[in-house]
Amino acid sequence: MSANGGNPGPLAGASGEDSRDPGRPPNKRKKIEAGATEFVGGSNTDTEDVTQLRKTAAASPATVGGGSSSSPAVPVSTPPPRPRYPSYPKSGKSKDVRKWNEECRRIGEILAKDPRNDLPTQRKPKDPDTDEAVQSRRDKAVVRKAARSIVSVSSTGHGGVKIQQCSGIIIRQWEEEEKRVIIATCSNIVCSMGRLLDPVPKCPSIGSGPSYGQEVFLLSRDEESSLMARQGEILWLEESNYLGRNYQMFLSCEVPEGGNGGPVIDHDGNVTGMAFQHSPDPAVISISTVITCIEMWLKFRRIARPVHGLGVRTMELLNVSLQEEIYDDYDIDSGYIVDVVSYDSAAESLGVLPGDVIVSFDDRHDLTLPQLEDYLLSLGWQFLQNPSSTVYLKLEVYDLIRRSKRSITLPVGFCDTSEQV
Repeated sequence: MSANGGNPGPLAGASGEDSRDPGRPPNKRKKIEAGATEFVGGSNTDTEDVTQLRKTAAASPATVGGGSSSSPAVPVSTPPPRPRYPSYPKSGKSKDVRKWNEECRRIGEILAKDPRNDLPTQRKPKDPDTDEAVQSRRDKAVVRKAARSIVSVSSTGHGGVKIQQCSGIIIRQWEEEEKRVIIATCSNIVCSMGRLLDPVPKCPSIGSGPSYGQEVFLLSRDEESSLMARQGEILWLEESNYLGRNYQMFLSCEVPEGGNGGPVIDHDGNVTGMAFQHSPDPAVISISTVITCIEMWLKFRRIARPVHGLGVRTMELLNVSLQEEIYDDYDIDSGYIVDVVSYDSAAESLGVLPGDVIVSFDDRHDLTLPQLEDYLLSLGWQFLQNPSSTVYLKLEVYDLIRRSKRSITLPVGFCDTSEQV
């Protein structure tokens, strides 16, 4: 019978070499690093893009941004760009379209071998039900702490063939030269095989922005001004696949017909957000963001929204098992996971890639995405006060492939997106 658990890490205290399981499978980190070697220069079969990637990776470190901190064994430089799909041919000729299809297929084959696909920041959780069961920050912290005492236990027969597998709990541990523990497990494994009519309108009570997991009401009126209400929760969900939607939160209930723009209120009657129909889940914009945009419009007749070219999500809402893996392997417990980097953006030119973790935005590392949006809008306010100024964001970016952190200074552009807010 054998028992395997997660890497104990700092939450469980120090662990000696003799407490390691000699039969432990290869570390995921080694697999990723091996994949990186093949993707950027370890394969015997070269393509034009891979060859270019190797040349870029072998170039001298770029002097981008501010200072950086990394392991001496890993030189800090701008990572090579990922191959990108070509634009659809303007001619529309079948010959050009065939060539375009072939090139897209070739690029797809290259990207399929990208080791970033296997990073814990990019993989989908193995067990989706865990996402549903453990969602709040507090619950994840509790589960991660408790996970230190849970191990996988298996029984083996002749020839090392596994007979059965289940989980066990470390009940007691002795601090002696010989590391010994008592594990409680299943007996089977050891014993057997929205026209103002009425009422008169009043200004609402404005609360703070909505919180994840919060129970709320969505209010609206139909075309005859009859009041409609829905009850639901703010989902533990973020959308990073669409640039410009990072700030949205989502509702578990439907938005009734005519309900777009209706208030979301808490159980004290304070307005916390504004709801909109969205697929697959209705979206909510925090009331703090709405108020900021209104005040900006009243003062400047413009709404300057920062454009950084990044689609991110928070470590806080990541699956708890992936949280544990990232903390154990990279000592990262908070920040923002990069899912999308816009083509030709400043972020792309500075080497930010999908799978990286932005440890902090201007030294802010634990803001929710709506809170981060409010901070970025404050930069837009500064810009409108002095339009000739240039606004920068200081990012601490951790590259999980190179196991290195860089400080980069990202120039922020602004767009007038009042029609989108």
